[in-house]
Parts: sequence; structure tokens; C-alpha cells
Amino acid sequence: MQIEDLTQYVLALSRRETDEAAVIRAIPLFSQQCASCHGMGGEGAPRLGVPDLTDEIWIYGPTPSAIRAQIWHGVDGRGPPRQARLPGQLAPVARTSNAAATRSQAPSLAP
Repeated sequence: MQIEDLTQYVLALSRRETDEAAVIRAIPLFSQQCASCHGMGGEGAPRLGVPDLTDEIWIYGPTPSAIRAQIWHGVDGRGPPRQARLPGQLAPVARTSNAAATRSQAPSLAP
């Protein structure tokens, strides 16, 4: 379920239709697992090879299944792959500030 929630969060970052409950559940996961590179807002660092998740450019595919696969397997040795862990059991790889994750941190949800 955590991979699916993160998938929904990434879709929400680019203002696509999402499952709002999944996006809310994913806030702490994204904060702990992804934000240290991608930023909480998903802006990334393209100059460093970290994709911007808020734009319309999808290097490895824009579909939910493609995004899910990128989260699970990583890409080209970048981005920590999750397949070595038990399904649904993400372990923190990098911690950002311990600010409380609130609904206000969620990306804008598509209408």
C-alpha cells in the first residue's frame, strides 16, 4: 500500500487526478523517503539529475504503473530501489527535518 500511496502523491505533484486519501497517507512517507532529493514540493534538482516531479516531463513514463515501477525498482542505480524490502515496508533512507507532516504539505489535488 505504501508504494501505491507514494505513486498517488507523485501524480498529485503534477496536478493529476489522484486518490486524496492516499496522497494524505503518503505525506510522511514522501517526507522521509523522497524529499531529501526531490524536495517536499517535488521540484527536484534537474542539474544534479534529480527529476522535477511537478512538470509534464516524464523521462521513464507518466502512467501510474510506470511511476510505481520507478519507485519500486529505482532508475539507473539512482533513487533507492524498494524491491529489496518487504512489500509495504519502506525503511528511511534519508531524513529531512522532523517537521510534522500536515495536510497543508500535500500537493494541490486535481479537481
